[in-house]
Amino acid sequence: SSFQWFLRVCFPFAETVRGKVVLDVGCGTGVLSLLAARAGARHVYAVEAAAGVAAMATEIVRANGLEAVVTVIVGEIERVAVPEQVDLVVSEWMGFYLVHESMLKSVLFARDHLMKPGGLLLPNRAQLWCSLADLASFHQEHIEFWRSVLGFDFSPVMKHAQLEAAASPASMVLSVPQDELVAERPALVADLDLAAVSPADLDYIWRRCAFTLRRDATVRGLVLWFDVFFGTESGALHTSPAHEATHWKQTVVHFPLDACPQAQRGTALSFDVAIEADGKDPRLYNISVCASASSDADGDAQICAEEEEEEHGMPGHEPSCDCMQCTVVRAFLKDKATNQ
Repeated sequence: SSFQWFLRVCFPFAETVRGKVVLDVGCGTGVLSLLAARAGARHVYAVEAAAGVAAMATEIVRANGLEAVVTVIVGEIERVAVPEQVDLVVSEWMGFYLVHESMLKSVLFARDHLMKPGGLLLPNRAQLWCSLADLASFHQEHIEFWRSVLGFDFSPVMKHAQLEAAASPASMVLSVPQDELVAERPALVADLDLAAVSPADLDYIWRRCAFTLRRDATVRGLVLWFDVFFGTESGALHTSPAHEATHWKQTVVHFPLDACPQAQRGTALSFDVAIEADGKDPRLYNISVCASASSDADGDAQICAEEEEEEHGMPGHEPSCDCMQCTVVRAFLKDKATNQ
């Protein structure tokens, strides 16, 4: 859980915190602020934009007798008044695929405007990784299921089911079993030095990622995860399938059924991975994954994580549609869910 990695990663930095003024950006219920106070911080300013959450943090601080050390400030970090410059900025800013919701930009604002020269930002480094996967368990449960329904061939539904599943946030954030990763090693998408990176650097992240398959596989998607570091390699939070599960899980970009490369062990595959801030909502990102010309496999697998508009969505998922097709499929889906 998040609390476990707070304890495991943050406590070793007691010497860094002791006697210092600390700023906790997006403090939530105040866990990092409490840990900083316990580690001997001279004062902690805990900033939280959500008024209700800030009120809860205030109560928690008071319940632990730390109101003389921890001050909760309600508001966005870009708009609040922090009484003094701080020595240390801490934050649990990471989102799905590292940058989702773009809270890192707020942390960088605190670094540039509220931290003393020579101050420290924790975490101080972040890496975004990716690998290819066959997504066998997801495919079996959500797609292959339609191949035979009550003895009938429902395979025409499979493509629609895949499109519906790929567009669902619940299907994009999964705990992917390590044995479903089919590349010999992951590829690095971004390596961010948080002391130097600028907000503009986060608007567009692009990397050509090359892979070699470690076994024969149908490549059904690209899996993203991140690592963040707290000064040293040992002080780190890892969210890959090879490590202890976290609430971030992994982010999956599903390939269309007709674009999934079927390749043998040793095949080289290369994909251009782009993560771009959304033009309408800068706190959200669009992810695109496109096969590059250097891939050995035939075909052109191209994925854009944007929901495609269709005249009719996945059968049975239209709550107001009373057509016979939707009525039958909706009833079947309900029965399937009940009996799982």
